[in-house]
Amino acid sequence: MAAVSEELSPETDSVVDPVVDSASTALIRKPNFRIECGDAVSVLKKEADNSVDCVMTSPPYYALRDYHAEGQIGLERTLHDYLDHLMLVVSEVQRILKPTGVFWLNMGDTYYNPAVGTGGKKKGKKSDITTHYEDIQFESTKVYAPVPRKSLMGVPWRVALTMLDRGWTLRNVAVYAKPNPLPHPVIDRLTASWEPVFMFTKSDKYFFDLDSVRLKPLGGMSTAVWNEVDNRTNLGTEDMGATPASRTHAIRKRKHAKGYTGNPLGKNPGDVWIISPDTDDDDNHQASFPELLVSRCLKAGCPSEVCEVCNRPPIRARDGFNWCNCNAGRKPGIVLDPFVGSGTTCAVAAMLGFDSVGIELKPQYAESARKRVEQAASARIDLQSNLHLTNRPRQLTILDLLDAAKAAEVKAAETSE
Repeated sequence: MAAVSEELSPETDSVVDPVVDSASTALIRKPNFRIECGDAVSVLKKEADNSVDCVMTSPPYYALRDYHAEGQIGLERTLHDYLDHLMLVVSEVQRILKPTGVFWLNMGDTYYNPAVGTGGKKKGKKSDITTHYEDIQFESTKVYAPVPRKSLMGVPWRVALTMLDRGWTLRNVAVYAKPNPLPHPVIDRLTASWEPVFMFTKSDKYFFDLDSVRLKPLGGMSTAVWNEVDNRTNLGTEDMGATPASRTHAIRKRKHAKGYTGNPLGKNPGDVWIISPDTDDDDNHQASFPELLVSRCLKAGCPSEVCEVCNRPPIRARDGFNWCNCNAGRKPGIVLDPFVGSGTTCAVAAMLGFDSVGIELKPQYAESARKRVEQAASARIDLQSNLHLTNRPRQLTILDLLDAAKAAEVKAAETSE
């Protein structure tokens, strides 16, 4: 992949806090990004093998929207054509993603109702294409799928199974559950209120940082308190077993007796994620996914740093992560979104400190995405600088960064007026 790190110079675009003691001074770096305008396959073919650390995307759903862009994916004549078109992109992603990389894929399903030109009984009327989360009609869309009328087409799983046949490993299917989904004017089925988020990898050895997305334990138990309870010297001799397994069981019993359970960093978030859709989506794009959804995927699947020499991320070990033996410097992990749309993936990547590359077919969306990501990257710098200059260095949360990015957007809008 073309080096995104060349776009910004660390000497000119990094901010070092002049107030905080040097021992706690951290280099505040502005994330690099590229938004490429063009066909996803054509752009991806120019990128180097094994060059990105994480892919997060949500391609156009089948038979949902017409973006009025030549070469768009989603309005193919048949479902099989859609799958073939999408697999051209997936094949390039498979080449570009590192062996240690993770591919997050969010897709919605579609209900089939061939009203025009495909054997339906309502010839001459609008084609009723009912998606998994929204009902919509097109004037002239003619689609065909090998399923009965009113049936779900099973598009996400058809994509997933095709990817499995092409060598991908499917590690998880997370449920993106919407507590306030769009209303449905239907009376013969339930309102669709969730979408799958597939987690694919290229191999069985990959980067995954579970600790970064753990759910904080109730009561806010600190690591220090947990370690105190975990200290074997606090166990009476009557509690100690003869084997490691029995001693571990004794420690677990002691923790439960004190009301402490699970990991001190929090519990595994599981595969059902209740996340409200963003209420202030970009006015120019109708189908962006929530920033908090993207944040969870990127924090778990993209390394914050990789080796500058071998490009490898740290390897998960029992007590943390182990680095390679290159003894070289480190650079940020790179995120890719081949269907970047309004720029959500790259904006969140910038907020989290990752470098990123986004691809968008429609020039209007690409320009909007560039502005949004630039604001997000600048907001990260401003927020980190303010935290250090006020002598309150702390780890930024995604909510801090989202608030800062929104403030930057409002400021930019006021300035343009």
